[in-house]
Amino acid sequence: MLTRTILVLCLLRQISAVLYPTSEEFAELVNEDSPMLVGFAELEKCVHRKTIPKLLEDAEDLFQKKGVDLKTVIFFSSEDDERQHKTAYNIKGYPAVLLVKGKKGSFLKTRDPQKIADECVSKIQDCQGDFYKEPAKTNGFFQEESSSSIEGKPATPTPDAYEKMKTRIKQALNNMMEAILSDEDDLSQIR
Repeated sequence: MLTRTILVLCLLRQISAVLYPTSEEFAELVNEDSPMLVGFAELEKCVHRKTIPKLLEDAEDLFQKKGVDLKTVIFFSSEDDERQHKTAYNIKGYPAVLLVKGKKGSFLKTRDPQKIADECVSKIQDCQGDFYKEPAKTNGFFQEESSSSIEGKPATPTPDAYEKMKTRIKQALNNMMEAILSDEDDLSQIR
């Protein structure tokens, strides 16, 4: 009985572990075409090289609590010798946190593990696991694919989307003003 318990605990630890792949392993993970949370960081110069792993480990714990099967990956720039992954996901600087599925990525602006987990879960649920296609709900940001223009141009945002966007911008500005007016040295609360 003790042996089984230890084995189960070891397996659970392996399942919930944050992955640190090489460039080839990362390419294989991308080819699996399942969603994963990826933190891109620079090992040598980035001041956040220690905070990104902690942030993603906390997010991984939240995914486990919610029962979300989402791989969490930390990919250091030293593994990306030819800058192919940085270029593929249009990463301008480090650190960058993305929700990745296949060759496409969606940037996450927040640095709060709870908000990262919530945003990932909502993107996956709203779009039925494929957050690059149209959301299942009709009040999503973009209109149905059939209404999108030809020649690869993006779909037109709906009027509801503009209202949601204005609300989010107002909320972000209010958060910034509160942080500035509270005269705090730590501006990490700005989200």
